[in-house]
Amino acid sequence: MRILHTSDWHLGATLNQASRDDEHARFLSWLVDTVQTEAVDVLVVAGDVFHHLQPSAEALSLYYGALAELRRRTSLSKVVVVGGNHDSSVRLDAPRAVLGALDVTVIGGYTSTDPIDRFVCVVPDRDRGGVGLVVGALPYVHEYKLGVRSIGRSDADLRFDLRREFARLYTRLADACAAVANGAPLMATGHLTCVGVDEGDFGTALHQSKSVGGFEADIFDRRFSYVALGHIHRAMDVHAGRVWYSGTPVPVTRGEARTPRVVLCVDIEPGAPPRVRPIEVPTFRRIVTFEGRIDEVVRGLRDLSWEQDLEPYVTAIVTVDESDAGTARQLHDTLAKLPEDRRPRLLHVEARRAPVEAVDSGNRKTRRASRPLAKMHPEEVFVRLHTVRHGSPPPQELLVAFRELLVEDA
Repeated sequence: MRILHTSDWHLGATLNQASRDDEHARFLSWLVDTVQTEAVDVLVVAGDVFHHLQPSAEALSLYYGALAELRRRTSLSKVVVVGGNHDSSVRLDAPRAVLGALDVTVIGGYTSTDPIDRFVCVVPDRDRGGVGLVVGALPYVHEYKLGVRSIGRSDADLRFDLRREFARLYTRLADACAAVANGAPLMATGHLTCVGVDEGDFGTALHQSKSVGGFEADIFDRRFSYVALGHIHRAMDVHAGRVWYSGTPVPVTRGEARTPRVVLCVDIEPGAPPRVRPIEVPTFRRIVTFEGRIDEVVRGLRDLSWEQDLEPYVTAIVTVDESDAGTARQLHDTLAKLPEDRRPRLLHVEARRAPVEAVDSGNRKTRRASRPLAKMHPEEVFVRLHTVRHGSPPPQELLVAFRELLVEDA
């Protein structure tokens, strides 16, 4: 049985207010092609389908369009989608009956009153008949729904209770899956934080992970041959090739764009360990950061090249002295002079003060350290910010109005 494990699509996400819809559309088209060429039996999406609880019409269109293309163009036996912490469980579950008719199983959320069988998904064996795989499709589960209360508890007690309740839940899930497996292999999903994860690997801390840490892999019942996890934004083998994160297929942040994005192709056979093969996702748009003095950043913009259809998104972090002004304007003027087919999109310009600055002292120049922001007078901050943003100090009438605000706020 061949599984394609992906997660954290974050449809509807933006970067500095710039849409990522074009990149997501290209990823989903590539995903359909990959499912077809790799002869995948089961596609598993381990949460965070959307970036927002109330996704845009464009994000919903991408999601439903991809599911329709998977049904139309591939021979998948099953698509399994579970909700993440970014998803609205009610919104994901709403079309469950319609999608079920297309062999798409959607589990948006978990409540303690749900029968455990709700999370059991049987995948038929297309070649030999019978059961080919059983998926324990568990979405993001808030600790409150497991009966774990965090108020007034020590980190040690909270860590113990969380680990115990999640282990119990996965044991119950394995029992239910094994009851219908008839000897077929079992796998599970999850949307949570495991050990070995850095804080930069996720946007939101789940299950008090900042205070109690991540879960050990032993919460996942050993009867599950493979566990497909979501929430962490980089591909990661959590435990002995059996428990994996697939990471974001389209980078959500500038930092994620520095490393390749993958989906995981997993082959599972009865009585054998899973064989996991990362498949690199193409880069559909370069996300570039230029740092340095203004001449270095300008040179970087002029020399930037790309092979993708989509123009790069660029962030410029410019080191400036107190006398430097008009940085953003200069960068936009540079872009305006480039041919349209070689013109990246400048998303964000950040001016950073040099750590030391030159001071003219008679016939010689001395160096002094820049003062920290906390020691600067508000009017000084206002003047400097206006100079950086607009290329000149504020006019006198604006400065007078600012001083009046300071007096009223005092």
